[in-house]
Amino acid sequence: MIWNQCRDDAQVEWFPHECCQKHANYDRRTPGLFKLEASGDEMICLSSKTYLLKSGREYKLSCKGVSKATIQDVGSIFKRALFQKENVYVTNKGFRARENGVCTYRQTKLGFGYFYCKRLLSPNLFILFFIYYYNPPGGGK
Repeated sequence: MIWNQCRDDAQVEWFPHECCQKHANYDRRTPGLFKLEASGDEMICLSSKTYLLKSGREYKLSCKGVSKATIQDVGSIFKRALFQKENVYVTNKGFRARENGVCTYRQTKLGFGYFYCKRLLSPNLFILFFIYYYNPPGGGK
C-alpha cells in the first residue's frame, strides 16, 4: 500500500488508493479491488453464510434459510449457538402456491448450528481459526 503519495503510475493491485478524491472516485468503480463492506465492534461467524456484525446498537446479519423477521433477540441467539454449543431451531412461516391456490406453511428447521467442519476453535472460544482452501496442511503440493 502506498501512503501519502498521489501518483497516477503507482501500481496498487488489490487495494484502493487512499491518497486523494480523484483516485477514490476511480477505485470505487474498479472491479476486483478489495473494498470495505462493513465495519463494527464485534463479529460472530457460525459458518460462511451465517454471521452477525455488531456496530454499536445496530446489527448486520446474514442467515441463509432463516426468515429474519421471526428472530427476536439476534445477539443472544448467535452467542448461545457459539459459546454454549447448542443448536438453535427456528420456525419459518410463509405462503406457497399449491394446486391453483395459496396455502400457508410453517417449517421448523435448524437455523443456527454450532458445528461447522471448516472452523477450528481455540480452547477459550474467543479466537477463531479458519482452514482456507488455498493453504491446506502440508503445503497442498
